[in-house]
Amino acid sequence: MSPPSPPLPRHRARRILARLWPSRAGSRLLGAILSWPFAPWQRFLVRRYVRLVAPELTDSDPPDPRLYPDLDALFTRPLRAGARLWPGPGRLGAPVDGILLGHTPLAGPGTVLEVKGVRTGVAALLGPVWPDLALPPGGHVFHFYLSPRHHHRVYLPTAGRLVYRRHLPGRLLGVAPSWLVAVPDLNARNERDVLAFETASGILVLVLVAAFGVDDVETAFDAPGARRGRRALGPLDPAATLAAGAEIGCFHFGSTVFVITPPGCPRPLLPTAPRPVRAGEPFAACLPGASGAERGEEADGRPRT
Repeated sequence: MSPPSPPLPRHRARRILARLWPSRAGSRLLGAILSWPFAPWQRFLVRRYVRLVAPELTDSDPPDPRLYPDLDALFTRPLRAGARLWPGPGRLGAPVDGILLGHTPLAGPGTVLEVKGVRTGVAALLGPVWPDLALPPGGHVFHFYLSPRHHHRVYLPTAGRLVYRRHLPGRLLGVAPSWLVAVPDLNARNERDVLAFETASGILVLVLVAAFGVDDVETAFDAPGARRGRRALGPLDPAATLAAGAEIGCFHFGSTVFVITPPGCPRPLLPTAPRPVRAGEPFAACLPGASGAERGEEADGRPRT
């Protein structure tokens, strides 16, 4: 096997910046600037955002950007009721409006998802969560990227019940494709939240990866005061069985979602990537399988006693 090619100069520069840049302090500074509660400033930000980014607003509720009180409310905007359809049993719907960058079979902790030069090691992505979940081989790892023009809510791909959640601290580096190519395992370096759900086909895992400017990844299972008054989602009962399409999270500034399917979902339905997807669009076929409840798991992932 030939040795890997040396990184391009622009990649070397990004790697150096990734090591030296105080990403958390920079993100907090950016967040403070963008959330300054001065109404004329927020109206200016909304106008500039709409002009420069051209966000998808047709299916938003409301679709008129002038009706949002600030940039954060526009960025975390909800979809109007019925704007997305969810597949029935036997299929998983995309968790976001975004871009499916790629997928790869899950063969074990050494699995590396590599798409167009972007490498993400599954064991590194899950970190200490990997031994907790002990995911069996046979599923797939899907990588979804959200650009600034997408709405940033995250949905449950199929009906399920939360059986595990864990926050993993880390950096807050940008996750645009240019950075993903330049910095190895960038997604595994960033702060992230791991949510695992018991479904009819097995344990389905979603990894919500924070990015620069995103130090406020919200889940619908957070404690009432966890978001410092900036909640965009209604709270959900962690013990409840949720329907496909339930809002389980959102990003208050752009990012990435990984979906790790159980062995009961062996067949991807979207072989071509990268490709744009909409929330609810079927991306994997599933078969009935053993559920977490049958194995006796609690919501923190430990065996029920």
